Amino acid sequence: MTKGTSLPKIREDAGKRRHAANPVGWTQSTVAPIDPHQPSQKKTRVHVILVGLSLATQGHAQVLSVKLYAPQRDFGYLVGDTISTDAIIDLAQETLLDTRSLPVPGPLTATLELRRIAVSSSGRGHNQQVTIHAEYQNFLAPEQVTATELPSYDLRFKSGTANATAHIPAWAFHVSPLRVAQRSAADMGDLRPNRMVAPAAESASLAGLVASIVVALAGSAVFASGRGWLPSLRVGKKNPFALAAARIGKRNGKENTEVWFTELHRAFDATAGHRILPEDVGTFISGHPRFAPLHADIAKFFNVSQQRFFARGGTAATADINLRRLAKSLRRLERRR
Repeated sequence: MTKGTSLPKIREDAGKRRHAANPVGWTQSTVAPIDPHQPSQKKTRVHVILVGLSLATQGHAQVLSVKLYAPQRDFGYLVGDTISTDAIIDLAQETLLDTRSLPVPGPLTATLELRRIAVSSSGRGHNQQVTIHAEYQNFLAPEQVTATELPSYDLRFKSGTANATAHIPAWAFHVSPLRVAQRSAADMGDLRPNRMVAPAAESASLAGLVASIVVALAGSAVFASGRGWLPSLRVGKKNPFALAAARIGKRNGKENTEVWFTELHRAFDATAGHRILPEDVGTFISGHPRFAPLHADIAKFFNVSQQRFFARGGTAATADINLRRLAKSLRRLERRR
């Protein structure tokens, strides 16, 4: 430094000498302040790198500026949180991004992963703009507040045979630990008294009990009817054997009486739709196959009935057949429709 030369003059001369030594280009980095009047900047911290000329040795491939839009908050992140950034690069006309220089999604470090990266472009006059959207996920779980960063990376651009490089800067942030608050018994204070439960209204309990009894009785009646314990619920023109079994069951007189034979004959006739004789048993079984398991018993019934009413000494033959049991068996098969 010569006497009488001012410091600004010395810096200006140094800048001229540096430009003369590097006529291709020069770079300048700065952090742009946030303008509160710009809505797009209210929630972002912007790192701006201004590139006056390209770093290419030939041609016109030029990177005019690089802006990194990162979250406004750089603290309070926890393990598993995601962080997104947008790098906006202004390019001269006909300057293209070399997509091979893009970061590859996947683990970057043991505690940081690049989940997604997307590229979009738009024109703006004679220039164009490329946006690189990157989404990261943090897996750092420190025991105390720890500073870390999203790594920087370089992007290559080309225009013909000319090349240029844009540097996307790193972004630092802080990760907080996951901790459970430790409180002693003294900090908890006195325990709250047990909460008293209001007694249920007696009318509601009585109504519930009555409803339960009604449902239980109805279910029991349906079950008993299905089992044949309440045949009167199912008897009628469509259930002649159930009607015969019910009438036979109500009679407490001597078994195998003429009345019991008559009830079963009426049931066979009602089921077949016409009178059934001993020689019609096979036809009856063919038309009503559900009674096939009792084919032999039915044939025996008609033979015993014929002997009882039309042969001498036929009364003794009834000792070989149990009409009450036969009626119950026919009623059971009658329900299989």
